[in-house]
Amino acid sequence: MVDFALSDWALSVVTDYLHGVPYLNRVDLLYSVPRPTDDRIASQLFHVDPEGVTQVKFFVNVFDTDDDDGPFTFIPADESRRIIRAIRSLRTRQGKPHVGRYTDDEIDAVGGSRSIIRVTGPRGSGVAVDTSRCLHLGSRVRSGSFRLCMYLQYCASLERGNVFDIERFRHDPIRLLAVKHSSKWAGRDVAAPHQ
Repeated sequence: MVDFALSDWALSVVTDYLHGVPYLNRVDLLYSVPRPTDDRIASQLFHVDPEGVTQVKFFVNVFDTDDDDGPFTFIPADESRRIIRAIRSLRTRQGKPHVGRYTDDEIDAVGGSRSIIRVTGPRGSGVAVDTSRCLHLGSRVRSGSFRLCMYLQYCASLERGNVFDIERFRHDPIRLLAVKHSSKWAGRDVAAPHQ
């Protein structure tokens, strides 16, 4: 999975968006199952992520994924910005405090439901999204279903994340730039590659 995250294709997509070599922050599999109650946990409510100003997350379906499987769901950035402003205004008029999670009813009240995109499709399908700018949620898995997706996170700023085997990339300056920060979380620092 790390090799895919650092492939020429993946790095070029992220580098083009972030305008520089990103910090590869997380490489993971997300396994989601139905909750025993109908209440929503934080990740199941619309929100934007707090890490940095910009980032890119890839969500790739490992198995065929439909609405029952709780697909990754998002709203494009321009519409997310409008919705957040509208909900803040609505909450202010209602005398409610602003919190960073948004209910389906709030999204619907400001006309945001029509912009929702669900990442369903066959295994291998997916999306790359700036979750710092796009409202999103996931894991609303219905009874009898599950979701497994590959999750890659690239940040423009230094954030705590996975620790990578940086020695593999010592002689590859671009990939080393993408992973060497992780040595900080392992308690060691890494010198630049030999020229």
